[in-house]
Amino acid sequence: MSEVSSFAKNTQAVIKDTDTIMKDIPASCQRVHFYTQKLGKAQCQKQDEVYTKFLNITRVLSAYSAQLDVLASDELIDASQNFDSLEASLNENEKLKPEEAKAIVSLSELLASSLTQGKREDQLSYYLYEADESVQKLLHTLSKAIKRNYLFELNTERAQLKSYHNKLALIGKKQEFIAWEMYRSQLYEKENVLSEKIELAKRVANALDSAAKVHKKLTLGSDDLTKKELKNYLKDFSKELKPVFKDMKNVYKSYKG
Repeated sequence: MSEVSSFAKNTQAVIKDTDTIMKDIPASCQRVHFYTQKLGKAQCQKQDEVYTKFLNITRVLSAYSAQLDVLASDELIDASQNFDSLEASLNENEKLKPEEAKAIVSLSELLASSLTQGKREDQLSYYLYEADESVQKLLHTLSKAIKRNYLFELNTERAQLKSYHNKLALIGKKQEFIAWEMYRSQLYEKENVLSEKIELAKRVANALDSAAKVHKKLTLGSDDLTKKELKNYLKDFSKELKPVFKDMKNVYKSYKG
């Protein structure tokens, strides 16, 4: 069961990084409106709603992964907090597509039932199997959201930043703006960080897809998958995630927008 625990912890970390990315969707919109010299609060309402929607999904997947780790652990742990953390998610399902809302409710009900049922080892197999359809749906939904929503925002921001940069370059040269060289280097740095974010977002999306694949493998019996094969899948998953976690920490810690 240590393999399942390792998977659960890694998935929790991926979900945490996904939440960081989702928070940057409305923030990116605000930065775009700064570069275009427009007031961005009202224009970015749609992006705020997108973030709120996907926050519901990250909450339920985080709680699910935490409970999966509990069930795979050799120690007795009070996991009721994992269920309590879902209340806010269940109150805002109107922002989700019907199939997404259904997956959240299904996973939440399964989480609630796991707090009171039977033997932990038997329960773990049941929990993985029963959760798989919802987990697949929600992980792939987040992956698609990064590839569509977030990458769209970042590419728009990069285009507007370059336009803003070029406009300031003309002004700086005409007026012999003394501080222009220093400011230009700051704009180049922002452009480089945006490029890093775009590539990193693709890797996080791929990591979510990988988590879905590994979760499916965990539901298979010994007739379909040997323990050695499962360990290799988990090893590859962990290997994929390590540089992602490191880069996420560096890029999003150093860049405030």
